[in-house]
Amino acid sequence: MLSENSYHDLSLINNAEKLVVTLTGDRLYQHLISILDRHNEIRGKQGINLVAADGPMSRQARHLLSCELGTRASCGEIGRRSRYFTGLDQADEIEALAISLINDLFQCKHSDPRLMGGVHANTVVYSMLKKHLNITNMFALNPFHGGNLSNHKMGPPGILDYSIIDLPIEPQTLKIDLNKFECLANVHKPLLVNLGAGVHLFPFPVREIKDIISQWGGRVFFDGAHQAGLIAAGVYPNPILDGADVFTGSTGKTFSGSQGGIICWNDDHLSRPIETMAFPALTGSHQLNRVASLVVTCIEMRTFGKEYMRTGINNAKRLASLLHNEGLEVLGAPEHYTETHQIIIKWCYPEGAKAATYRLANVGIFVNAVALPGDGHRLSGIRIGVTEVTRLGITHNALIVLAKVIAGCLLTRCFDDHARIVVADLAKALQTFKYCLDDT
Repeated sequence: MLSENSYHDLSLINNAEKLVVTLTGDRLYQHLISILDRHNEIRGKQGINLVAADGPMSRQARHLLSCELGTRASCGEIGRRSRYFTGLDQADEIEALAISLINDLFQCKHSDPRLMGGVHANTVVYSMLKKHLNITNMFALNPFHGGNLSNHKMGPPGILDYSIIDLPIEPQTLKIDLNKFECLANVHKPLLVNLGAGVHLFPFPVREIKDIISQWGGRVFFDGAHQAGLIAAGVYPNPILDGADVFTGSTGKTFSGSQGGIICWNDDHLSRPIETMAFPALTGSHQLNRVASLVVTCIEMRTFGKEYMRTGINNAKRLASLLHNEGLEVLGAPEHYTETHQIIIKWCYPEGAKAATYRLANVGIFVNAVALPGDGHRLSGIRIGVTEVTRLGITHNALIVLAKVIAGCLLTRCFDDHARIVVADLAKALQTFKYCLDDT
C-alpha cells in the first residue's frame, strides 16, 4: 500500500489493488489486454499525437523488440574476452553494427548505445566528468527557460552536487544571450556548459560558447535528446563538429526508435572513462533487443532521414504559422517560429497550460504543458511536436484543419463532439508509416 505522501494517484493504485485481489491470473491478463486495446484505439487510431517527446517507431523496428535477444543478459562489452557470458557472438555483431551506424550518422569516432534512456546517458556523462576530470561547476538552462530537469538541480547534476549557474536566454525565442553569457562566463569560469533543452526552437551557438570557455579549459556537453534525429539527418548543426566534447541523445523522440540513450564523443582520452562508467558502474545488463531494433532505426535514418526531418521542420513552420493566423500566441514569430520539430504556444489564461492541454486531449489531440520564462506554479507553455504526424504523412490541407481544431478548442470556438469527429477523420488518414524500409 502506498503512503498518502506518494506522488501517484492513489485512487488508481487502490482500484488496481482491488483487481489484483479479486481476479484470477487469466482474467487479469484479459483486463491488461483490454487496457492496451483502449490505448491503441485512443492514441493510435482516433487521436492525433503531437507530443514532442514521442517519435513513431517503424513496424520493422518495433518487431525486433520481441526478438529472442531480449531474454538474454548482456553484461560486458563487445567481444568474447569482455562479455561475462557465452553465447553472445551474434549480440556482439549486432552491437558493433549499432555503434558503426551511430558513428556514421553523428560523424563521431566513438559512441555507446547501451543506455536505457537520455537521463541514463546524462548520468553516465556527469558521473564521468566529476570522477575523472574533477568538474563540479557548470552552466545550464533553467527548466523554466527551456532547460531539461536531467541537466539541473532535480537531475543528475543536483544528485552529484554540481554547482549550477543558469544560462541567460532571450524570452521570446529561448535563444541563449551570447553577450550576457560571455560576461557571466568570464566571471565564473565554468569548466562545463551543458546545452540541453526540452523546449527548443532554434540552434544553440555551440562553437561560440566553446571558443569562450576553452580559454580556461572549459568543456561543452550537448544533450541532444530532442534534436538527435535532426542532427543525424544533417538538417540541424552537428554539435560534435562545432566543438562539443560530449553528445548525448535519445533514440526515441525525433530519432524515431525505441526508448533508449546514446553517448557520442571524439576525444580518445574520454573513451575508457565513459565506457567504464556506463559498465560496470551504472549499467548491468542492457537490453540487447533494443540495440537490434536500433540498428533498423539507424538504417532508416541513414536512408530517409534528411527528407523525413526536413519535412518535419517544414511542417512545424507551417503549423506554427497557421496557429498564429488563428489567433494563438506562438513563440518565435519574427524568426519563422522554429528551426526544429517543436512549436511553442504561450497560453496566459488563468486556467494554465496544463488544463488547456487536457481540453485538447478530450478531443483526441495530445500535447503537453511546459514552463516558460516568468512562470510560477502555473505553466504557460503548450509544446507541440510534429515528428509523428510527419512520419504518418500529414498533408498541408490536414495541417490547416488541425490548426483550426486546436485554436477552436483552446479559444472555445467549437464543441468537443464536433472536434472529436474531425480529429478522428484526420487520424484515419494517418495510419501508414513513411520513411521506413518497406518504402525501398
